[in-house]
Amino acid sequence: MGNCNCMHAKNEPANEINHDRIEIPANIPEYRYNYSSDRLDKEPSEAPQSLRTNIPGEDTSQDQFLQMIQVQALFRGIYARRTFEKSQKLSYSDNKIPEEAISIVGHEAKQTYLSLGPLKYESLKTGNTINLRVLKDGSVYHGEWNDIGHPEGKGIMFYSDGSICEGIWKKGMMSGFGRRISPKADVYIGNWENGKMYGNGKIMYSSNNSYEGEWKDDLQDGQGIEVWGDGSRFEGTYKFGLKNGFGKFCWPDGSYYIGDFCNDHIHGKGKYVWINREYEGEWKESKMHGKGFFKWNDGKVYEGSYFNDQKHGWGVFTWPDGKKYEGYWFEGKQNGEGTLTYKGSIRSGIWQNGKLIKRSEDV
Repeated sequence: MGNCNCMHAKNEPANEINHDRIEIPANIPEYRYNYSSDRLDKEPSEAPQSLRTNIPGEDTSQDQFLQMIQVQALFRGIYARRTFEKSQKLSYSDNKIPEEAISIVGHEAKQTYLSLGPLKYESLKTGNTINLRVLKDGSVYHGEWNDIGHPEGKGIMFYSDGSICEGIWKKGMMSGFGRRISPKADVYIGNWENGKMYGNGKIMYSSNNSYEGEWKDDLQDGQGIEVWGDGSRFEGTYKFGLKNGFGKFCWPDGSYYIGDFCNDHIHGKGKYVWINREYEGEWKESKMHGKGFFKWNDGKVYEGSYFNDQKHGWGVFTWPDGKKYEGYWFEGKQNGEGTLTYKGSIRSGIWQNGKLIKRSEDV
């Protein structure tokens, strides 16, 4: 059985800021937009005819003066709106890595990020400031910020450890839909809560292993499907990152187990089918243990007790030719009182290490 290795999200870096990339435009102090170098589309050089009553140099009445104020307010509103619309389109339509983050993103993570392209997701428009900032630990965040300096809304974080987190942020942590690319290029896409994988999501490891299903606090928790690079596959219930509950595990050679699991072990009741035999019964820590029924494709059948993966205790073994042993077993061999019947003959007595050592008439 494969291990359930899970990728843990990074703790979010502190929000101390030691670098602002973009200057805030001085002529619109009521908005904190940060991409002033972007060129706005030109507005019409002339105001609508209904508003062209105030021409510089002409005498103006009080009504005309008020109209002049209205015109100025109109253009200020248009300018602010265009600036806002421009800022909302930044950083989410392209997946270029900012110059400030190039040195901290690993080669594998960078190639994966560029090949996947921008993350597509919906978010409520918060109206928060959009900016690029370098944090105290060297991480680089590009996206929306709230009024107290925490990432909030759409954004992408290039962590100083080389990982990349992109999606919805709340109070400085991923909360909502998002994607994380680890330094080794493992990719998680799904839901987050307080900076941890939570809800439905899929993780794809660079080793070609994957898991898709439910998460809680960075661990597989709930229903999920795990697939390994060698073709093994598990579908079932997880708890605390381990297989717990009912599930089915399939191996590349065609064998499979369906039944109970506990802490990544076959444990409880279940059926294991190999290519040429099968067992159905009780299990303990991935070993046959308790009551069970084992049959082979050639017709042999055993029904009885198992201990630590071996026939142990009372059990009945039947051969294809009709021979039958009923009695006690010890570590996989007839041991103790037992009876072997075959074509009308009966051999009863004490058995040891698979051999009859005393007949009943001798006892």
